[in-house]
Amino acid sequence: MRLTELMPSVTKLIPCAYRDIQNKIYEQIIEQTLSLAKPAKRPLFVQVSGIPGAGKSTFCANRLSPDKVFISFDAVMEQIPGYRQDVYNLGSAAAFQKWELPARIVGYELLRRAVSRRLNICLEHSGVNDAHVELFENLKKHGFVTEVDFILCRPEIAIRRVAERERQTSRHTPPALITERFASLKNYAARYRAIADKVAFYDTSRASFAFEALKD
Repeated sequence: MRLTELMPSVTKLIPCAYRDIQNKIYEQIIEQTLSLAKPAKRPLFVQVSGIPGAGKSTFCANRLSPDKVFISFDAVMEQIPGYRQDVYNLGSAAAFQKWELPARIVGYELLRRAVSRRLNICLEHSGVNDAHVELFENLKKHGFVTEVDFILCRPEIAIRRVAERERQTSRHTPPALITERFASLKNYAARYRAIADKVAFYDTSRASFAFEALKD
């Protein structure tokens, strides 16, 4: 199964195919991530969406189980030794700019293999692009149960959170990325509701950072 069969528009998101950058380190990251999950007759695909800083990683961490493959492009990037070295040598912003695209390419290859092996998947991704809508359409054709959990947060709060996160972890997120994705959420939420088997919304704008389920 080729990635472009699942996501025809993915070429707008990545500049080249995985085979063009494939190496031993990337293969280790992919296969180690896949190693514990088992194939399912009717696998579940969950996409946890929202702007950076909304709380997607925390939401995923609270709900992960050994039978699911957790895919996060940020997590992929943090496993790349060259990225970690560049955070130290160049700073978090320059390291992000250098390694974000390679991590994205590796992340989509990880996704492709997990789908091909019919594994349960939890993907942390904003999902605000046509390629991910295409992914949901095609996963249903392959017998996957599909779900989107939207983690919502006011952008000004998310910007403060990612700034604090960068101070603590050196993980950089451009503030412009937050406002850009926030502007797209409403439109894409409506599109997912028309396709996915389940769509849920959670609000994390309160200081307590609770995942408060929102009613339709």
